[in-house]
Amino acid sequence: MWSIFAGLYAFGCGTLPILWLGSVTTAFADYFGVPGDEALLLASPALAVGAVLWWRLVERPTNYRYRESVAFGVLTAVGTVLLWVGWLAVIDWRWLTVYPVPLVIAFLLGVTVLVGIVSSLPLMFVRRRLGKRSASP
Repeated sequence: MWSIFAGLYAFGCGTLPILWLGSVTTAFADYFGVPGDEALLLASPALAVGAVLWWRLVERPTNYRYRESVAFGVLTAVGTVLLWVGWLAVIDWRWLTVYPVPLVIAFLLGVTVLVGIVSSLPLMFVRRRLGKRSASP
């Protein structure tokens, strides 16, 4: 259950910066032809990536540690951006070599990693306070 919550939390934390960076994300979405509401669509991979990573990194070990939480935040951010870069490569890999695209990807990666680190800490705090580990493995 915590893994699903972590995926939803990662999605929410990914959507807020996209909304705050409105003009940048709108330009990015328009340039690459991302349909619909770009905030929801651009952050959508964080749902699955976040849930899987939380389960793998945080729920499976024996202790809840902040180090694993930060790894969850960083890897969720990187995984989400890499999924979008992969989608762009499938559409037309040459877009990845056009001048502003690598800079935009680097900027978005930097922002998402920072958000992933900062947002993962309160999630782990809540998990440590509210969650009790069961006796069975």
